[in-house]
Amino acid sequence: MTALPPLESDDSERPVDRRSPSTPTASGYPMPTERFQRRVIQLLVEIRDNLKKGDHGRRVEEEQGEFEVPECDQIPEFEEFDNSLDDRELQKKMKTKMRLIGGTSLGDHVKNAMKRCMTNGLMAKMNLKGKKGKYAFGNTNICRIIKDGVIQSHPNATEANIFDEMSRFLKYEPGRIGGGGRGKES
Repeated sequence: MTALPPLESDDSERPVDRRSPSTPTASGYPMPTERFQRRVIQLLVEIRDNLKKGDHGRRVEEEQGEFEVPECDQIPEFEEFDNSLDDRELQKKMKTKMRLIGGTSLGDHVKNAMKRCMTNGLMAKMNLKGKKGKYAFGNTNICRIIKDGVIQSHPNATEANIFDEMSRFLKYEPGRIGGGGRGKES
């Protein structure tokens, strides 16, 4: 057997960095442990502060905590609350509440917002268009404000998607607990 000549490596062409791993380079990395820990804490504090601001860096006003959305049980009570939403300041507070309710999906967000404003019994008396003798939810300030709040939270949502979710939720409301059941059709 003959011995093979040694292989030439490409390592001879690249400079070798013989500094210890803790010696910082011109870029500042790797950092010493103490400096690294301070930087991580600083970044965590920034993240916490950004989360406190609310969605997309907008500061949630302190007065928003004072506004409570009433859960309406009857149509006259609902109409009174809906008419009170002609006030721009109240609309702004309500929209912020609806945006912050959230949900795991678009449909869940719409459902949570509607449940915050109305009971199952009231929603059973409504549909989006007002057909078959039901109250038209689609023409109300509350519907518009919920739609606007959900669109702010879900940038890819469209009005059509939101109205579909509202319509679907109202459609099956009579069958839910407190919904009163479906009327007998003759």
